[in-house]
Amino acid sequence: MKFSKIILSLTLSSSLLVACGGGGGSRSPDRLGLQLDKDTLRLVFQPSTARTSAGPSGEPRANLPGTGNNSISVQMLGAQTDGVETNLLPELNVTRAATWSLSGVGTPAVATLASSIRDAASLGDVQDILSSVRLMTDDSAIEATVQGVYENKTLIGKVFILPPIPSGLPFISGVNIIPINPAVADETFSTVYQLLQSLQNSSTPENRTNLVKFCSSSDFAEFGAPQPSTSGVAPVVFSNPFDPAAATPSPVAFDIYTIDPADSCDNIDAPRIATLPVQIVPAQVSSVDICAITNPDGNVCGENGLLLSETSLSQCRGLGADSIDVPAAQRLQMVAKVSYLNPANASQPALIRYQCSSANSLAWSADPTTIYSIDLDETDGDATFISRSAYKELDEADTRSTVNGTYTYVDQSGSEIAVEDELELHLVDAEVGSLSIERIDGMEPAEGENDLITLNALSPSIGYRAMCQFVEFEANTDAVQCPDAAVSWSLSSDTILEAAPEAESATTVVSEREDRADGIDGAVVLTATYLDGVSNLQAQRTIDTVEDDLVELHLLQSESGSDPQVDAFSCVGRQDTVGTLQDGTNYAPAQQQFYAYALFQSDVDAGNDTPTTDVTDNPSVIFIAERGYAGDNGTCITSADPTGNLPSPGDTPIPGLDQLPDGGETSSFSTENKGELKADGTLRLGTVCVRAFIDNNGDNILDENEITTVESSTVLALPVVDDDLLTFSSELCGILEPVLTLGAGLGPNGELPAGVVLPLLYGVSLVADPVLAALDGPIPTDELIVALLSGDFAQLNENFPTSPVGGLGVITNALLGDEGLGPVVDVLDSCVLDPTTAVVTDLLTALLTADPGAFQDPAFQSEECQAVLGDLGGGGDPAENLGPLADLLQTLSEQSPSELQDLLDQLFGFLQP
Repeated sequence: MKFSKIILSLTLSSSLLVACGGGGGSRSPDRLGLQLDKDTLRLVFQPSTARTSAGPSGEPRANLPGTGNNSISVQMLGAQTDGVETNLLPELNVTRAATWSLSGVGTPAVATLASSIRDAASLGDVQDILSSVRLMTDDSAIEATVQGVYENKTLIGKVFILPPIPSGLPFISGVNIIPINPAVADETFSTVYQLLQSLQNSSTPENRTNLVKFCSSSDFAEFGAPQPSTSGVAPVVFSNPFDPAAATPSPVAFDIYTIDPADSCDNIDAPRIATLPVQIVPAQVSSVDICAITNPDGNVCGENGLLLSETSLSQCRGLGADSIDVPAAQRLQMVAKVSYLNPANASQPALIRYQCSSANSLAWSADPTTIYSIDLDETDGDATFISRSAYKELDEADTRSTVNGTYTYVDQSGSEIAVEDELELHLVDAEVGSLSIERIDGMEPAEGENDLITLNALSPSIGYRAMCQFVEFEANTDAVQCPDAAVSWSLSSDTILEAAPEAESATTVVSEREDRADGIDGAVVLTATYLDGVSNLQAQRTIDTVEDDLVELHLLQSESGSDPQVDAFSCVGRQDTVGTLQDGTNYAPAQQQFYAYALFQSDVDAGNDTPTTDVTDNPSVIFIAERGYAGDNGTCITSADPTGNLPSPGDTPIPGLDQLPDGGETSSFSTENKGELKADGTLRLGTVCVRAFIDNNGDNILDENEITTVESSTVLALPVVDDDLLTFSSELCGILEPVLTLGAGLGPNGELPAGVVLPLLYGVSLVADPVLAALDGPIPTDELIVALLSGDFAQLNENFPTSPVGGLGVITNALLGDEGLGPVVDVLDSCVLDPTTAVVTDLLTALLTADPGAFQDPAFQSEECQAVLGDLGGGGDPAENLGPLADLLQTLSEQSPSELQDLLDQLFGFLQP
């Protein structure tokens, strides 16, 4: 339990004052003890990503996605005073003592306050504000007011409850590598998982853990009750899968996945909502090295106890050291670098984890405790140091405390093994001797150069933090992030740039003002002011601003680490099957990486019309994947019959096009990492159209007046069901590209920008994709191919529908008119063959499987047929070119899969009108 010594110190101080009388000096008994300065009370929203800039009256503001199961938190904090000096640190948290209310949330209430105050680890006490109703995507934002009252002081903040805008598919968050000591039969490892949904209008994802049931495909992982979870996390215990007698145990791989709560984990056919492949690896803790973060920026550790980011790690001091200086009146977060090694395989690389906590394994302690006003938490490793004035009352011998981090496990004999590390914390004066400003992203300009913000639709935002060098730090001690309450920010020009937040935060983000007038640029000075009642310092940093209009935004993609390039078509495969392939095999990747490149006016002025600036990570660039396929000029098409006159060439209408279901916005991909489209791990057939745009108004929605990429790209999710089919999927993707673009730009006005085949494939996928996504487990390849060709999915499951446009065979039927394959049909008919059910089926099967055996059909070996085809060579129009075609068909039967691509490219190149 956390214990605050501040109450005890205030009581003792007041008793001492009554007993002793005055003297007037800095340590005079006349001087009051430290107490809360109510004039400094403020509301702070957590996490910091929920905060927006202050309103016109200075009230804090925050965004809460209205998902029905998300939350943000609010705190009431205030500095201290001794009656002479003000704004003294550390701040006191009076959240628990305040009275809270929430108004303006509508009827029924779309948000509510949690019934009790919560201890949020290093953040301290928080009042949670809960989204209680899921808003519809077309609902308007709701402006609510949260009010906190402490004694006679009332503070308000604004909470904007926003309609949720999902981005991609839900995903499971948690560790995917689980270390277990193979030598200990009953060794376990505990952690937690969450099902999260990324949102376009919030950097905080929606937590859907409480809406699903977590399952494991292995008995070596057991999720705890209740299911669904009621705590926002799903705890799981991994047990030892290894044979203790094995000389070199191998990792064990399986899936963690989520299903509808009404389904059973025992039902292997239950549709999966999200899947996370995990591995249990043979390893045991070999060493622990601890470090300390001063003034952590919010909660730097996740629900599973792991450090959240590399940025936080860069602030952790003490790795490999025996002692560090820490300033008084600051907050503290301890972190343990835990190294795991395989005791049975010395060559296995170490698994490194940075942990603040670990259930039943990692414990923290400190001795002595004289330097803490809130003691070091034994589980979470957070604490608060005493005030500067209290520090000055300490003898030098009492300014040191040794923190111990101990990781405990049980070995094969049942003995408890403790692996530990110690770090001495030396408390020094809280007076700041110097102040500096650094970039949060670490991208410091070259010496002598200033930061640069280019003023255009892609104006970058730069995050900065104020760093404090305390007077009693040793000369080689790194500066640490300043405490939030003492820092404010300003700019020399408020007509070009703006900074948010402007006060009471050690970090700020500088960006172009939305109302900046054209033609105004130049150097702007960013100033950080530090004022804590003792130190009054300023630091400055110059930012150059230059107008450079954006001319074009381009969409590029990269496969297998190749250089990014424009490509209108790519494929992805089934993720969990991809993971089973042997190294070196050729397969469509489980994900595809996209990039946004910008062409600026300065490039054009320099005579360069090729975009060379990668702006993928710019916060204003948003990638979207819509159900459909790419059209011309960066457009996306979501209709299987965009012109109303498919097929072309030919005049025969395709029945059933008007019966196809609406494609909606469902996608086979999620966007966990920016620019990366990932297959969702289930069996899919479908296409999505990928593009990027510049989000000028910050709503993460593509509006008519926003700039989109010049290009769009079609990504096909292949129906991979086994390794035999997957092995050749890269060749398959290459073969399909010329097929799917067949007929592109046909018509006097280019009415078919995507060609003939791709819209039809998309139409088939509208029926096939939800059918395939509902399947699980092994599916015979032959049955799947036949179902895809015919559109009859009843053979896979009697409850499945039949495609109103047939199957992939309709793609070939669309080309059987006189302007397409009509002459070939006549030739094949003369060979007494039904083209739709024989050679055409074989051809499509070959395309889907890249299997040379499909070309061994008797249709291709018939001497009579070959003779007829051969006799056509050199004849009249349009059959004059069928001689080379006959040669190609014959050659196809003799080729290996690796040689098919060029030949089929020739074949479909010949068929181009």
